[in-house]
Amino acid sequence: MPTDVAGSSGRAPGWRGPESNRRHHDFQSCALPTELPRRSRQIVASARLRAHGGGALSSLAVSELIHTCYRITDIDRSVSFYEKLGFEERRRLPIRDEAVNVFMGLPGDGDRLELTWNKDQSGPYEIGTGYGHIALTVDDLDGTLEQLASDGIEPERPPYQVREGGSRICFVRDPDDYRIELIERRM
Repeated sequence: MPTDVAGSSGRAPGWRGPESNRRHHDFQSCALPTELPRRSRQIVASARLRAHGGGALSSLAVSELIHTCYRITDIDRSVSFYEKLGFEERRRLPIRDEAVNVFMGLPGDGDRLELTWNKDQSGPYEIGTGYGHIALTVDDLDGTLEQLASDGIEPERPPYQVREGGSRICFVRDPDDYRIELIERRM
């Protein structure tokens, strides 16, 4: 294992293994590192990292970004919403007796969306001020919005451009109030 800013182990200072991840998330986590699917090919990316206490820089080997995880309050309602955006449900993975992870993906792509339902969650999650959105490209934004409207899904506001000549975009919200940006693909 290469040496980096975290020392010879290659781990960040203070990391105590999977158990520290479980405690940190109070059993409301996404898949644990040992439960994630692995791919055989690796993509090596160069990243400049600053250690918490020092100024050392290093390179980091990254395989790939494999998914985004949302915590949800109703599996069927959320799956139905994302299917309307073109996602396919791939599998459901029970996590002990605490949670269920639902993996979804777009046709021809990997399982890029993980929806986690925690059995002990009684109300909505607080999204907070740090969360932004995920983004999806669509070929025809007006046609997509028309189809979504027939399913009761309305945009936050009509489509717009961030800059002149840029792609048209708009946002919709999923049943748990997460924002999804729809970006019209430029031909």
